[in-house]
Amino acid sequence: MDGKGTTRRCLASGSRLKELLNLVKPPPSACKEAEDCPHGEVCPLSKVSAGTSVQVKRLSAPPETSKRLREMGFTEDQTIRLVSQQASVICQVCNARLGISKELAEQIWVQPMGRRVA
Repeated sequence: MDGKGTTRRCLASGSRLKELLNLVKPPPSACKEAEDCPHGEVCPLSKVSAGTSVQVKRLSAPPETSKRLREMGFTEDQTIRLVSQQASVICQVCNARLGISKELAEQIWVQPMGRRVA
């Protein structure tokens, strides 16, 4: 094969790659403040939309509260799903539904699934 054939094949592969990438759309923002989310990749659990699966990244509660949260299953890198947010925040953690206050949910920093922290 000549250099032109190889070049054409590479360009065709590049074009096909662009087509495939255009089909993959980023997941919708999990943050309730999606348009102007000030939190970036990691945000408080209280700011996540119901139905979203997230991964716990950090607990910013006092040590004794963080210890209890970990005992309940809110450990770093644990995947949880936010079931609902009304007067309290209900999460599915390790096949159990747990209700916590919105104030406590403010201290659980999570990353929506499908995103990576740089």
